[in-house]
Amino acid sequence: MRVQTASSNGRPTDGQGQRTHAGRAFGRGVSGVVQDVVELSSLQAQLTAVDIREAGSRAVVPLACLVGALLITVCSLPLVLLGIGEALISHFGWSETTAYLTTAAVAMLIAAGIGWIGWIKLRAAASILERSGRELLENVNTIRETLTRSEVN
Repeated sequence: MRVQTASSNGRPTDGQGQRTHAGRAFGRGVSGVVQDVVELSSLQAQLTAVDIREAGSRAVVPLACLVGALLITVCSLPLVLLGIGEALISHFGWSETTAYLTTAAVAMLIAAGIGWIGWIKLRAAASILERSGRELLENVNTIRETLTRSEVN
């Protein structure tokens, strides 16, 4: 049978100097924290899955814009650009060099504009994942604060 005595700081201990009530309370507190960590982890994983699905669905149009820009650039260069260059030469009397370089520059500006629009929309779709990141940081900070409070108490 263990005899309950008081330690030098006045807290109850068993006969061997170990705290009784406070130790059990601490164990229950740690158990609660572990359960909260598990639940927060589960919720974080669910939020991340939802965000990934949403980002994927929002990325379809921007990716299509980028693919379209690439296809237009690649396919139009050999056919359309030569035709436009020839039209500038025959109708306006431009030199071959000026006509071809001007045609190529205009086509590249159009492709860059389409590519820029696609890039902006793709970045906007990817920004959804920032929500999961912010939530994860908040959860980690909450766990850290809870553990710090448990150690103090």
